[in-house]
Amino acid sequence: MMIPPRILFGLSRDGFFVQQGTAVNKGGTPVVALILSGVISFVLIIGGSFQQLFSLASFMSIVVMGLSFSSHIKLRKSEPDLPRPYLAWGYPWTTILVLIMTLGLFFGFALGDPYNLILVIVWEYFRILLS
Repeated sequence: MMIPPRILFGLSRDGFFVQQGTAVNKGGTPVVALILSGVISFVLIIGGSFQQLFSLASFMSIVVMGLSFSSHIKLRKSEPDLPRPYLAWGYPWTTILVLIMTLGLFFGFALGDPYNLILVIVWEYFRILLS
């Protein structure tokens, strides 16, 4: 429950989400982001079954994983002179292989559960509109 507010806080801080998302209390908790993610979680819990929530979380995890591997490749190409505290074994082939497997997994989920695919697309559309 504490991960989504931190993500929303980071997005707000970097200008990719509403500015109010950067508000924190004295303890450092991102209050607006916590309330927003709590409301969204509540709506999802009330509106769906456990299987539906699990499917939605799976879709979102696959999307995030694919984007992280894609960003790894892009960063290595756009910033080749950045210091690398660790090396990625087999780069770029292992990263490309995992990205291809992630895309295959996403398409498998999409074909097996088109309803939740539509929910993810609508969710991302509204997220982009809010930022």
